[in-house]
Amino acid sequence: MASTAGAKRAAAKAEAEQGHRVCLDVDGTQYVIGAKDLTALDVKAMREQLGYTYAGLVRRAAADMDIDIVAAIVWLSRRINGETDLTYAAVAAVMSYETTYDFVDAKDITVPEA
Repeated sequence: MASTAGAKRAAAKAEAEQGHRVCLDVDGTQYVIGAKDLTALDVKAMREQLGYTYAGLVRRAAADMDIDIVAAIVWLSRRINGETDLTYAAVAAVMSYETTYDFVDAKDITVPEA
């Protein structure tokens, strides 16, 4: 029988692989991340700057959401959207417990007109 940790790890990995998207509203700005949006360079940057991959981020967001995880989601979303020189530390430095955030349903995400 698989351990609870192993089962959670498998579930988080399956969600990430199935294209599960994390949608977060932070101080009125929406951030969306999804496994299908990531390149190998994004995953490498996650390992270097966060110490875990997308599945680990999804698992942490589900289990123990705090401002460090909010910062990670914001950083990754901004990186996916072209800010590849942005560091996690730069984003985390401006996060505080005064930062407001909430999960948003993917269908409620506002997509700017092109």
